[in-house]
Amino acid sequence: MDPFRKILVAVEGNPDSRVAPAWAARLARHRGADVMLLGVTPRLSWYERLASPIRGVIEDALLREEREVLEGLAAPLREAGLPFASEARLGRPWLEFAREAVRGGHDLLIKDVGPGEHGLFHATEWHLLRACPCPVLLAREARPPARLLALVDPARGALPAEQEGRDALGAAILDLAASLAEQEGCGLAVAHAWNAAGSGLLRRHGFDEQQVEAYVEGERAAAREALDRLLAPFRGRIDPGAVHLRRGRPEQVIPRLVEAEAVDLIVMGTVARSGIAGLVIGNTAETILQRIRCSVLAIKPEGFVSPVSPEEAPAGGRGEERDR
Repeated sequence: MDPFRKILVAVEGNPDSRVAPAWAARLARHRGADVMLLGVTPRLSWYERLASPIRGVIEDALLREEREVLEGLAAPLREAGLPFASEARLGRPWLEFAREAVRGGHDLLIKDVGPGEHGLFHATEWHLLRACPCPVLLAREARPPARLLALVDPARGALPAEQEGRDALGAAILDLAASLAEQEGCGLAVAHAWNAAGSGLLRRHGFDEQQVEAYVEGERAAAREALDRLLAPFRGRIDPGAVHLRRGRPEQVIPRLVEAEAVDLIVMGTVARSGIAGLVIGNTAETILQRIRCSVLAIKPEGFVSPVSPEEAPAGGRGEERDR
């Protein structure tokens, strides 16, 4: 799998961070991708715009400062000899990033992880995970990862259409994770968490321990069969000894595995809500993301439609520079 041909680097906040540009330079160099740096500065508040007679002057100054930030962040791309574009805009950062991803047909968005008040991610990152049409890499470290973990949830006992969709997403996760591991020369593990959720209920309703254990073993066997089916096309690319089938709630099991395996990057999927344009990550996945402290690459299910329209005019002004 070699999907990354147009990489969008989302720049917000910290002007000194080189994490996202370093990732972009490394991926673009290996894959021959085009790179665009997009810096977005929030516009003046409505009352500041009303009260200030020099609103235009202030906004022009904000754009100039944003261009200076982009100029400094472009160093890794220049050092790698890569062509790139840069653009500064005023507006709501997450909306402009997602809109550019839609409009520009980008196949990867990379952003530094910003510290959120109530968890790992800042509001901008959560919005991008939900609304950005392309895969989103939220990067914490500029250095190449040493250990990748692919999180999969193969369908078992599902309707054919649901199984096809979930397994297609799982295959895309494994293909991308294996490609990244091969490119970066790092280790790759695969994890699936399963749970025999009805075991406690059976005990409370008088089933003996042998019956409960038979039920639990059946659930484990079904999870193993589904995981083996998903992994079958990847024999030779994924070490069977690095496949983890763990019993327990994913939001508890996965963070412990991430810490135990010293994982640098998780590759995972996001969950679409049927019939609604846009994305709902899911409570379980959101809880996992709140409890880990590594980089995350989240990919969309097939057929995902972003709620962001490319036809809307960009909010605020814009300024553009190109280095070819």
